[in-house]
Amino acid sequence: MLEFQKLRPVLAGRLAEHAFQTAREDLGRDSSATQLPAALLAESLYEQGRLEEADNLLRFRIPAIRSSGSLECAARAYVVLVRVSMHRGQRELALSLLRDARALGERHRWARLVAISIAECSHILLEAGDIAAAGDSFRELVAFVERSTAVAATVQHAMRMQLALLEFRLAIARGSCDEAVEGLTQLCEEESIGNFDAHWTLQLQLQLAASHARSNRVRLARDILTRALKAGAGNGLCMSFIDAGQFVRELIATLCCEPPAGDAEILDLLPYSRNLLRHFDRTATPNGSKRLTNEVNQSLTKRESGILQLIADGLSNKRIAQRLDITPETVKSHAKNIFFKLATQTRAQAVARAEALGII
Repeated sequence: MLEFQKLRPVLAGRLAEHAFQTAREDLGRDSSATQLPAALLAESLYEQGRLEEADNLLRFRIPAIRSSGSLECAARAYVVLVRVSMHRGQRELALSLLRDARALGERHRWARLVAISIAECSHILLEAGDIAAAGDSFRELVAFVERSTAVAATVQHAMRMQLALLEFRLAIARGSCDEAVEGLTQLCEEESIGNFDAHWTLQLQLQLAASHARSNRVRLARDILTRALKAGAGNGLCMSFIDAGQFVRELIATLCCEPPAGDAEILDLLPYSRNLLRHFDRTATPNGSKRLTNEVNQSLTKRESGILQLIADGLSNKRIAQRLDITPETVKSHAKNIFFKLATQTRAQAVARAEALGII
């Protein structure tokens, strides 16, 4: 979780993957100990744009998370599933998930989960262009945060950051960009924000860039966006930019179409920026990820699929060889082919990826 706060989702995913596999092997495939690592791994997959894998990893775990999961697990799992649903064009499903998350938060008195549910609903309304309804949702969030005083300081801070981002996105959508610039600049300059969570700093910077762009301060917007893109390129970020809203996406698209001549820094970032836009186009196509799953599944031979399942069950190469009446060297050869086809390097990575793709 700390690695996520530092904007290092790939490293966070590796740690979560290791924890996930350890929990499966030591406590059982469906142990409650797998829930938080699975949610964190799904968050890492989602941030890298691997939406189908993230969804498959969490979808069947939601009933268990609802009944016995922690606040941290529920908050991360629901947000990933809601955003995947939105990228698939399943708005009603996303709103249904948010209602479910809010009910869970209210039942357990998890103020943070309730605040996240309201904020995510507001962002959905904003993306749909329903500014009036988004404004109503914002006012509800304001009232809720003001009532939620008896919570930990970090939780209170997170809720206020949710509130601030929503307020500024609303201001930009309404055309009150100068107002947004003033507030965003002040928040970005507060040292405590950066020390608390680099994720919030990045989101504030992106909205600041969008507000400058909407006010025709193109050079300033470009400078701020360039700093954000540098951070994103260096840390393997993808969906943080896509989910920042339509004005941020438009700003990135403008940068790609009209790069300033002679600016070496921006020119170096163009491949990354164009990849962000291409990736958004892929995630906006509902069948794109399903094709990937089918392609991987079809590329595995029947023998490889069987060995992959035995690896997932925790059997060593020697035990797999005994089970299938083949040599350990043959098992090792099949395992190498499996790793290659799944684009992984270890048994744990292969199992996590195969499960995320719904192959096992």
